[in-house]
Amino acid sequence: MSRRAVAATPFIVAAALLASAGHVAAADGDMSYWGSRQEGWFWYQNPPAPKKPPKEVPVKPVGGAGTSASNRDLANFKDFQRRMEEALQMSVINPTDANVLNYLTLWQEAKTKASVFTDVAQAIAWRTPSVNDDFQGVRPTTPAATQVFDRQLEEEQTATVAGLARTHGLFFFFRSDCPYCHAMAPMLKQFELKYGFTVYPVSMDGGGLPEYPRPQRDNGIAARLITELGIPPEEFQVPFTVLAQPGTREVLPVGFGVMTAADMVERIDMVMKLRAKERMPAGSQALSPRSRPMGTQTGTRTTPQPLAVR
Repeated sequence: MSRRAVAATPFIVAAALLASAGHVAAADGDMSYWGSRQEGWFWYQNPPAPKKPPKEVPVKPVGGAGTSASNRDLANFKDFQRRMEEALQMSVINPTDANVLNYLTLWQEAKTKASVFTDVAQAIAWRTPSVNDDFQGVRPTTPAATQVFDRQLEEEQTATVAGLARTHGLFFFFRSDCPYCHAMAPMLKQFELKYGFTVYPVSMDGGGLPEYPRPQRDNGIAARLITELGIPPEEFQVPFTVLAQPGTREVLPVGFGVMTAADMVERIDMVMKLRAKERMPAGSQALSPRSRPMGTQTGTRTTPQPLAVR
């Protein structure tokens, strides 16, 4: 907030308060006449009794003997907060030079405290990895560190996808007259050959694609899959890619629409990380983005069998 904005705020609030108060006063005055006009202009009424001034609440001293350091800090914070709020209210209702200066002085003190807090927090983060974003899976901002992060992330995603190819397959739903399916098929074929996935092409109209000339015609598997996944039938579109594990009959959507090989690697990696989080017991440590996600098993590769969805 700029100094001009800070200086203007009390006057804007004061103008609004004065306008509101004037409106209410005028409204009260009009109603007092129209509501009692039968009494005439000369009807005498006793003046209202003067209101008693509110009792002043004594301010408790901040801190004191026997007060712990944490309680003393909390008391000091509340006291500073109270003084700032009162200074703002006083400068709004009575914007004298002294009142406004008092508020601006406290406001400057608050900004100074905030700046010191920011510097101390940054210094602590630099020497404490557990509270430093650079060590918590967040993409760093330093160019050299960013290159290392991206390379490491790509290696982990590649390992995840390569491991999944031993136990999982991909359903590819398409139509032979769909231009987006024709655009998707070469990239899916590239992904299949690079990572060793088994792809089960399913044609919604019985026709094939150059990359998948002999697909399986849809026999109701698409309807069963979207029911299993909780996808409304009206939301179903092609191309649609699904990750499936025949051994457990588990199906996970990779996504609708055209995806490059890199897109599929990123999405499959994310899908498996989210699945691993869902399976973790309550209270367990959350899966770090740099942790090796589920699906990087080792062993002899076995070709997945076609999945019969219930």
